[in-house]
Amino acid sequence: MAGLHNDFVNFITFLFLMILCSTAATSLALMIAAYFKTSYMALKVLCLCLEVCRLFGGFFLEPAKLPKYYSWLDSLSFYKYAFISVANNEYKNIVFTCKSTEMLSDGSCPIKDGNYIRYLRGYD
Repeated sequence: MAGLHNDFVNFITFLFLMILCSTAATSLALMIAAYFKTSYMALKVLCLCLEVCRLFGGFFLEPAKLPKYYSWLDSLSFYKYAFISVANNEYKNIVFTCKSTEMLSDGSCPIKDGNYIRYLRGYD
């Protein structure tokens, strides 16, 4: 529906990346649960860790627009690696077409291909 890649290799790559992200989240939860003595404290710390990973995962704040003093949090987020890998998997070498209402005044499309989106958002 969105006009992204629809071949088998891209689907298997997407599926593999989602399994890796799920495994990383489960491993983090198990590590925190093993470290803390009470489930109440483990749950609080896990929610905090997952929220920080989600906020710096590349979806809400693009890596290209991230302030330099937050780069260490960006590197810790396992969501970021999965999200950027999926975005690169889908945007790589894909060509977009514009409707006549979406074109610029000179008659060209503002975004021609997925590689330009990868460059703008800092996914490279």
